[in-house]
Amino acid sequence: MSEEDFVEREMSVESALSMGISYHQKGNLQKAEWLYRKILEKVPDNPDALHFLGVIAYQVKQPDVAIPLIKKAIKIRPNHAESHSNLGAALRDAGQLDASIASCRKALELRANFPEAQNNLGAALLRQDKLNRASAAFRTAIAQNPEYHAPHKNLANILHRQGRSTEAALSLEKAINLSPNDHESYCNMATILSELGQFQAAVDHAQKALNLAPTNVSAHNTMGLILKKVGILDDAEIAFRNAISIADGAGISHSNLGEILLSQGHQKEALASHKRALDIKLRVNNVKNYLRALHYQEGLSNEKLYRKCRKWTNKLVKSETITPMPPPLMKDSPERLRIGYLSSDLHNHPVAFNMLPVMENHNHDQFEIFIYYDSPISDTPDSSMHGTLTDSFQQYADHWRTVGAINDQQIAEKIRADRIHIMVYLASTFDNNRLLVPAYRPAPIQVSYHNCSSSTINQMDYWLTDSVIHPPLDTEELFSEDLVRMPQFYIYPPPINLPDPGPLPSKKNGYITFVSLNNPSKITGQVVETWGRILKAVPDARLLLKYRNFYKSKAVLKRLKERLEGMEIDPERLEYRTAMDDHPDHLANYLDADIALDPFPFTGATTTFQALWMGVPVVTLMGKRFISRMATDIIVHAGLEEPLGADNLDEYVRKAVALAENPTRLAELRSSLRERIAQSPLVDGPRYTRNLEKTYLELWDKRR
Repeated sequence: MSEEDFVEREMSVESALSMGISYHQKGNLQKAEWLYRKILEKVPDNPDALHFLGVIAYQVKQPDVAIPLIKKAIKIRPNHAESHSNLGAALRDAGQLDASIASCRKALELRANFPEAQNNLGAALLRQDKLNRASAAFRTAIAQNPEYHAPHKNLANILHRQGRSTEAALSLEKAINLSPNDHESYCNMATILSELGQFQAAVDHAQKALNLAPTNVSAHNTMGLILKKVGILDDAEIAFRNAISIADGAGISHSNLGEILLSQGHQKEALASHKRALDIKLRVNNVKNYLRALHYQEGLSNEKLYRKCRKWTNKLVKSETITPMPPPLMKDSPERLRIGYLSSDLHNHPVAFNMLPVMENHNHDQFEIFIYYDSPISDTPDSSMHGTLTDSFQQYADHWRTVGAINDQQIAEKIRADRIHIMVYLASTFDNNRLLVPAYRPAPIQVSYHNCSSSTINQMDYWLTDSVIHPPLDTEELFSEDLVRMPQFYIYPPPINLPDPGPLPSKKNGYITFVSLNNPSKITGQVVETWGRILKAVPDARLLLKYRNFYKSKAVLKRLKERLEGMEIDPERLEYRTAMDDHPDHLANYLDADIALDPFPFTGATTTFQALWMGVPVVTLMGKRFISRMATDIIVHAGLEEPLGADNLDEYVRKAVALAENPTRLAELRSSLRERIAQSPLVDGPRYTRNLEKTYLELWDKRR
């Protein structure tokens, strides 16, 4: 309808409003807005036109425009429940959460049976991380109108954050059935299904989201994250690049792309992508991904690594305006020392393997163990380990706290409320762990454990290590904590139900097979060049590479093949395996290998232990920082430094070649390594835990 038509027909306000609402309901916001404004030209204080004009502003993501319009409507008509509810939604999107909650509650005072207001109330409470109250509001909305899809979707969000993924999926299924064109529900369902291991269904739901919203950045990111999880790296890269092409200003897309590039072994390009994400927005996950990528860069000095980590963690602490808590009042001699562990990795993860022997052997008469678990993931049983890891940790803890659904400050408050004496942060810079919780100072003593470099958090007191990783007279790595050197750092549970190493494959094959089962992100250009030198020196040798199914990636293969072909290495000498096998089948790949080659500067740890257990010696370059000496720590405590540890690249090549040319020595190692490891301190959980507990007691006494 043109303005002339409106004037000529002298349409009544009531008719114009009815027509405007009709356009509004059909999604034609432009025509609806035009009619509402025409009404206000005739009747400036028409509450319906003001209200609906405000709703349109809210719908097009302009809450600051919506709020004064709806407030004006309420001033004219103060008892209109719908206006108060919609004002609550606009205030929520503007970040005015307390005011939003007050408006929603006013709406509910005016109309008790009002599911939309309950949903808006729940959404505001959810923004405040008040999950129980938000959940109650969403459940009330569902009870009042089971056919209303939004509270089903929002309730699923809470259930997911609480680690109740199966229940979340059921709630989302209801939301999708009620609103089959809501792409957000499909995105959310795809994420949950991937966590439940239903990867094909997850991809299908992500594709449905893209079909409904092909230009939605979140849908492309969701698809990319799922494809990355199942190792389809090239398609994941395309998904993230699509997201960036739609909205270059979405920092999370650049960070996600950086993760893919790192997995493909493009270390420098990955770092640049993460830096781009930081330039767009200072987010905790963006910073963590950038810091993680730094550890894979060859040629980065210890000083530069520390300075960059320090710079970005300090920026985060300032941006979050974190104020450390006042020192708690604690007894000098408690009956039991309360030890807290915070981690998101207590599932099928290297940190969990390292921590299981500790949890199995803690002295509960002297120590009260609190575990704060920050993940929705719970393991399925693994026949090569001792049952289900997550369940085992829960069983060994005196107190198990699930904290994935709450923010950093709330976790810190929970730790403080539990009156923890020594708080231990496991790999806080990596994966989904909470980098900033220690900055709140929730415990009088705070310890960094299994972190691959300094946390650079001022409130972190100690960093656990040993004299191999950080030699007392030769430590070049920089750190903000005080180092605490234990007798040894690494401990592992001995795997079970694995085949014997068997004879040397080279006896049957007639040639040596080198192997690396490490993530391609660790295989830098210098690593490929060094391995090429070894292959040239042992002309008949082969190189076996596997990491999940990552070697299906054309980008991964192209990088390796081009570098090795440049060194005149026949690509037929490389074997790539791509099966997504379980843990025992994964380790069975070592049955076909004679010698393992450790990457650098980010060396293997769990991978090194597993290779030795399977009878395969691991040649490693002994670097000058934690991540460069993880494998060194293992071979030293296994008594294998002389044949396997190298101080420089030339020695690395020499030792690998020497082993390849000494079948007698290789056969002796093949037959003896498992027993050697089984008799070493590396699997002596009781001894290790007594030393760790002694360290905790010394740290507490030192505080006094």
